[in-house]
Amino acid sequence: MKEDKAYQQKQELLRKKHGLQNKNVVVVEKNNTIKFLVKTLAAVIRLVATVAILSFAVLGLVAIVYPSPRLELLYILNEALAILRDYMSGLI
Repeated sequence: MKEDKAYQQKQELLRKKHGLQNKNVVVVEKNNTIKFLVKTLAAVIRLVATVAILSFAVLGLVAIVYPSPRLELLYILNEALAILRDYMSGLI
């Protein structure tokens, strides 16, 4: 009974999506290769971004807790800012 109700609700949404007024029409959406690839690529990108964010968070915590990596990180940050300043001054 629940499955039938869920199926009917899904069909109603699909009819609205496709602009169909007839209640006797059953809408069947099939996945195509491009849609599948786009969804898969989006999921992979989301996963890679999540892993990168978590890695940076762990690196930040390590840099805060231990003094030696903190100093190295500050040194690298200062050098990166100097390079960025040199690059920006070259553009102007």
